[in-house]
Amino acid sequence: MIGRQHRRLDEEWVLWVARTLVIYYLLFLGSNVFAQSCPDDVKLDMEWSELHWMSGSRYNTYRLPLPHSGDSVAITFQIRSLHPGYFKTASLITPFIDGGEGQHFGTSDDVGILFTGADEKDANIVEVKAYFSKPLSCVSFDISDIDIAGHHRDEVIVFGNDSTILPTLKVLGEDPVVSVERNRALAKGTGSGRSRTGASYGGDDAGSVHVDFSTSYIDSVTIYYLDNDPNPQSGGRGIGLFGNFQYGGTNLRPMDLVTFEVERDDACKPIIKWMTVHEHGVEEYILEYSYDGFNFAEAARWHADNSYTDTVKYEKSLDRKLNEENYFRLIKVSNDEAAQMLALSSVEGSCYNLSAVNIYPNPSHRDFFYAEIDTKSARIADVIVIDQSGKPVMKTQYELKEGKNWFKINSRYFAPGVYHVRFVVDEEIVTRMISIMS
Repeated sequence: MIGRQHRRLDEEWVLWVARTLVIYYLLFLGSNVFAQSCPDDVKLDMEWSELHWMSGSRYNTYRLPLPHSGDSVAITFQIRSLHPGYFKTASLITPFIDGGEGQHFGTSDDVGILFTGADEKDANIVEVKAYFSKPLSCVSFDISDIDIAGHHRDEVIVFGNDSTILPTLKVLGEDPVVSVERNRALAKGTGSGRSRTGASYGGDDAGSVHVDFSTSYIDSVTIYYLDNDPNPQSGGRGIGLFGNFQYGGTNLRPMDLVTFEVERDDACKPIIKWMTVHEHGVEEYILEYSYDGFNFAEAARWHADNSYTDTVKYEKSLDRKLNEENYFRLIKVSNDEAAQMLALSSVEGSCYNLSAVNIYPNPSHRDFFYAEIDTKSARIADVIVIDQSGKPVMKTQYELKEGKNWFKINSRYFAPGVYHVRFVVDEEIVTRMISIMS
């Protein structure tokens, strides 16, 4: 009995020690794992003073170098309002690069935005997106002039990769007039800036926060800037974005196509589905169609999502009906315009008038062979015989009546080999193969 009690005490002591070590690891050692920082030698600065941004332009793309690789990344900025109004005041047209002696927002060069609402229905909301042609790590920047002027209170919400990754926000300045909670910053107090009127002209700190995505791989950054008082203000409401912008490169895995499928809907139209992982550097996808598996033509193209950090699913419908045999192949076009075929798939399903097409005898040892076609209504059929090189060697027409039709095709002058016999009725194409023997 005493021995069992000692063993139980020993086991409880071991469990206590183990739990203590786990807690110690999570609180102290684990903090280095879950809150990794970026070394300075892997980061580069975006120098706004060296970039050209035409005042008032709300769409700009810049190509910047990546550290230690000799490669580069394209960064695209897109700015729009979700509320009626104007990106200007009496003296300024924005967005613009704000810097130099006439600093309007914060203390560093950044993208300055002034917005004047046009009505009093809803809070003014400006959406700012930054897209990266390749995922970046160590993305960080400052947002300035999150302030209060009268009843106008600024609010900013930041996230990465379409809301799947949230940054860390840190208040800057010795006399902060902004508070942060997770990925949200809100102006506080009764006024801000040197004069407590909400003005920060001249480089005053009127509410600045530092945004840090740490080592996360980032495809895009989205910022929502809200003025929570919808009443128009003659001077407009302003904010400075992407000050002290820093970024780093990433060690990317190759993109992988997980699935590629072709289905038919109730209207006998094809539905194309595919899924990718680690998608990056893709300009667009091209879908090509063939009725015989040899002759392909472009059927549609779509812009790529380029989400490296998420699984990307595509589902596209084509406004065309299916022939008896249908082949689809998916082409990836990279940013450098290089094309690569990713997959080939086929689906059966005649949706038109031809319900049965047969040719016989096959192989044929004679100077002719027969074609049998069953059609749902009277039609004109184009018949084309194509050799192995893809060259048409015969083309003719036949009038089809409703029901079964038989006719003879002359093959006396065909060289021995394999031929494709193509039957075209309206939009429907059916192909059969026949061997001509000597």
